[in-house]
Amino acid sequence: MFVIRLSQLLSVFCLVFLLLTSCQSSRASVSPSSLTLTPMIMLSTAQTTQAASSESTTTAGPPSVISASLPVDKAQNWIGSDISINFSVSMDKDATVAALVLSPTINYAISWKNNFATMVIHPMSNWVLLSTYTLTIKAQARSSNGLAIGQDYSASFTVTARPESPKVISTQPADGTVDVLPEEVIYITFSKPMNTVATEESLVITPITDLAAGYTILWDNVNQRLRFEFHQNMRGGETYTIIVTQAAMSVDGVCLDADYTFSFVVMAC
Repeated sequence: MFVIRLSQLLSVFCLVFLLLTSCQSSRASVSPSSLTLTPMIMLSTAQTTQAASSESTTTAGPPSVISASLPVDKAQNWIGSDISINFSVSMDKDATVAALVLSPTINYAISWKNNFATMVIHPMSNWVLLSTYTLTIKAQARSSNGLAIGQDYSASFTVTARPESPKVISTQPADGTVDVLPEEVIYITFSKPMNTVATEESLVITPITDLAAGYTILWDNVNQRLRFEFHQNMRGGETYTIIVTQAAMSVDGVCLDADYTFSFVVMAC
């Protein structure tokens, strides 16, 4: 009986040993890294979601003025006539122009660039020397998607010096000439090279009926002498008046100091 009981004990011992070995093997098969993998993935997902939310908030935020290019350098010396205002996004043109205040006031035209993210102010006369101008974009200026900038933007400058203004030094026919031939060509000569586009746009000619038939404008090789020719003869006995307005501009960005006007009478047929 003693032998039988010993065998049974040995069998039980072996069974227990096998069970313990199996449990340890099962525990060893679970990788520690796999236990921490799930929380690491969850953390990464949360961070990505937070970053995406932050980026979305930034994109959807209000527009702002990034910079303004003024007509003077840091020493207040003249470097041009236009002002460029750069916004962070495309703007609502009407709302932004309505929010623009320039003091003291000056006549100007507006154009846009960079998909309506840059507003350019073109003065129609010269900045007055030694006058301090303040440009303000009011808080109600808004982007194309309707968001207002929310606060005023202001910049100031003083023009302490600028190049000499251009002048009309002669015309053909001269002012007051009578008996001008119906086919005569008109010439206007300036004191310095001109911005041809701005100068052509500055011309006001009466009577306007002849303009409907068409005309040609040509310049000499230094852009100082303008040649104006109607496509049909001028009408006999008619008085023609030509105004070169203040908006006529030289190549260095300086306008005429005042309008220049001359008139002549065409010979009667």
